[in-house]
Amino acid sequence: ISKRGEFLGGAILPGIDMAANALHQMAARLPYVRIRPPARTVGRHTTEAIHVGVVFGAAGAIQRIISEMKQELGGQPLVIATGGHTRLVARICPEIRHVCPDLIFEGLRLVWERNR
Repeated sequence: ISKRGEFLGGAILPGIDMAANALHQMAARLPYVRIRPPARTVGRHTTEAIHVGVVFGAAGAIQRIISEMKQELGGQPLVIATGGHTRLVARICPEIRHVCPDLIFEGLRLVWERNR
């Protein structure tokens, strides 16, 4: 959002659950795992390796996107994370300043209240 209140854009990428589910459904014999914070950065068995890959992979992608946006737009953006597992990723990505997992629902509520 610009200083004048204009939407400048954003980024959408697959979430951690979607990535884990894709590995389960599309890779031979990989299990479905419930996401939790990786205990280490080198997974010692398949479940740990999936946790490491999807959590640190998402965090790395987010950090890269933030870096590229800073270069393109200039300045220091206020980064708000939304969607599933945002608290988990925010612990790894120091540039995330606010966490609002239900941001879309908050926006819909505001639109509904304005139009009733």
